[in-house]
Amino acid sequence: PETQDAFRQTGLMHLLAVSGLHVLLVGLALFHLLKPLLLRVGLQWRTMECARALVTLIVLGGYVLLTGAPTSVVRAFVMATLFIAGGVLQRQTDALNTLGLAAVVLLVVRPAALFDVGFQLSFSAVAGLVLLTPLAERWTPARWWQPSRWRWILQSTTATIAATLATAPVLAYHFGAVPLAGLVLNLVAIHLTAAVLLAGLLTVATAGWAGALATAYGGAAEVGTALLLGTAEAGNDWLGGWTFTGFVRDPWLVSAGTVALLALAAWPRPRWRWRAAVLSMMLVTVALGRPVFTDTHPRMDVVFFDVGQGDATLVVTPRGHTVLIDAGVRDDFADQGTWTILPHLQRYGIDRLDALVITHAHADHYGGAQALLDALPVGTIYTNGLDSDADLWHDLLAAAQTHGVPVRTPAGGTTLDLDPGVRMQWLHASAESFSDANEASLALRVVHGETSWRFTGDGEAEAEAYLVARYGSFLAS
Repeated sequence: PETQDAFRQTGLMHLLAVSGLHVLLVGLALFHLLKPLLLRVGLQWRTMECARALVTLIVLGGYVLLTGAPTSVVRAFVMATLFIAGGVLQRQTDALNTLGLAAVVLLVVRPAALFDVGFQLSFSAVAGLVLLTPLAERWTPARWWQPSRWRWILQSTTATIAATLATAPVLAYHFGAVPLAGLVLNLVAIHLTAAVLLAGLLTVATAGWAGALATAYGGAAEVGTALLLGTAEAGNDWLGGWTFTGFVRDPWLVSAGTVALLALAAWPRPRWRWRAAVLSMMLVTVALGRPVFTDTHPRMDVVFFDVGQGDATLVVTPRGHTVLIDAGVRDDFADQGTWTILPHLQRYGIDRLDALVITHAHADHYGGAQALLDALPVGTIYTNGLDSDADLWHDLLAAAQTHGVPVRTPAGGTTLDLDPGVRMQWLHASAESFSDANEASLALRVVHGETSWRFTGDGEAEAEAYLVARYGSFLAS
């Protein structure tokens, strides 16, 4: 997790993902290496071109299947196929048309991919490279491109700026963060990634028949990996603050930013440039004026989180008060508080929990709570009063004490008063009534208008029998 955080916060996460970059590295390396080899065998030019194209595409097709065909890899495979076919047929290929055709192919096969974050990031990044990189080259002095030894630095810089700008609306919408450290770090990290991948491929290719070479290539891959990890970690320490933070959730504002980028891309064509600029300003105006016309009727949100084994449910009342009922699991493999619940709270601007209800002291219900206590203010923690011997439970209670959060055990039949428009009533029996922690789970009924919810933790037959006997038809929810 620490390594992932370092790469994510420095804008280097794309190097860890199986992406089009790997297809490009593998495909181009193989495609170019096959040419001298096949010519040495004595093949004619036409036969050689067809043979190396076929071999490269077969290898890349296998790579696509091996990686599970993620969106970015399929996109890169379709584009590589078109570029290679264009060379064989001696037809010029247009990068933007090729990108568009790759999008069509993907959306025909799986239309829902349009709403996939990977699809949006992959295509926006490549579109930025195609549309914005030429502008950067056009706006920089020609003399900067003359010394060949500096050319790759300028090319890497302009490509990174273009990709960062193009993906910024997607990152701001989905993740609430646009890291800028990658503008500097990618200059080194991309080349280190290429070196690691190439050394790894050569290690595999020579293992078994040239042990000394395989050992040397393996050592090179290890050194490159250490340098790559060091770049990410040092960059996170020194440049981690170079991040725009804040979710841009309004679709009108996201659209305005996207159209503004199109206006920038259309800079050489003044008519299209100004049309796009005016449209962008119109979208901003709509975004700023929309709250005036928004429906102001009270509403309540109840969000059930996908935390795997366990539960986590967030109740947000019409007046903005928040109650989290359970917090998912935390173990050696996952922390649902950090991975699932906290990102949702940040995305929707929730900076406080008025009540944290832990229905019972089993780790799949309270594991993620400590991360929430460390990240934002919590008004009160409610438990059923039964403790656990688990270290994780004692750590949670210690964290609550450290942050000054009171821990209380509510009595059944009482209410949790947070919002006058919402009735929250505790239903459970006292913990002493049951010997099993599941049966002693806190139970809560929440009513807003004509809609009601009932939360019973892991209550089983005994708890259900108690609730039915005491409350009867009142339980209907």
